[in-house]
Amino acid sequence: MKTILITGVTTGIGKSIVQQLSQREDTSVIALTKHAANDLPKNVEIHQIDLTDYKQVEKLIDQIQKKHPVIDVLINNAGNGWRGMIEDTTISEAKQQLELNVWGLVHLTQCVLPSMRKRKNGHIINISSVAASINYGTIGYYSATKAFIEKVSEVLALEIAPWNITVSVVAPGAVKTKFGHNMINIQQYDKGAYKHSYEQWAKKFEIMFQKPLSSDVAAAKILQLIEKPKSYAYLTKRDGFYCYLKKLLPRNLFNTVFLRRYMNL
Repeated sequence: MKTILITGVTTGIGKSIVQQLSQREDTSVIALTKHAANDLPKNVEIHQIDLTDYKQVEKLIDQIQKKHPVIDVLINNAGNGWRGMIEDTTISEAKQQLELNVWGLVHLTQCVLPSMRKRKNGHIINISSVAASINYGTIGYYSATKAFIEKVSEVLALEIAPWNITVSVVAPGAVKTKFGHNMINIQQYDKGAYKHSYEQWAKKFEIMFQKPLSSDVAAAKILQLIEKPKSYAYLTKRDGFYCYLKKLLPRNLFNTVFLRRYMNL
């Protein structure tokens, strides 16, 4: 029996992952969620908790590990997005973007790692985004959190390799979920000097999401990593191609040519 702990399961990719895992007879699923998730499969163990309440998270992980001494896989999927230009976003708003996406993920990983090291086995899957590589206006701080996750994941993989623990990063692109609808607009969104830019970027995102992957397809691709771990994975060849080009080409050339094509495909 493999025990998998996953966060962020009320909608989208996380919910689809839980639904697919629940169909596996050899898998025990533990889901952590901030909001009520009453429509998840009955055989899923659900805990409602705010991942930024660090003391409560530590208590909960202790309780979980008394019942499930072995956590084979941790899937860090929980996250949110704040929408706003860099200049318009207050420091307070930027810190709130970091709190869940970065520190919540890091802290939960710290809580789970000791048991993985003790038995010298484990797998951590961190959900990033193509936005960690490709620059999109109005979501700069969200993108920065994903780039942070990728760097931390790379260093963590190096540090825990002696204990046979694997770290995978998945960078989804356009996926049909409620994430975009649920993004939080900053107080100054769509106002002031950047009003026209906000409108332009909103239209670009609409175009980008005209042909998204379904959350079920995205979840299935992510779950493939459990059986065949990779250090880094994209959900589509297109995502991988453009992120690779971003690394190779001068920034101005990429922004004026390839980014335009990517968001209009």
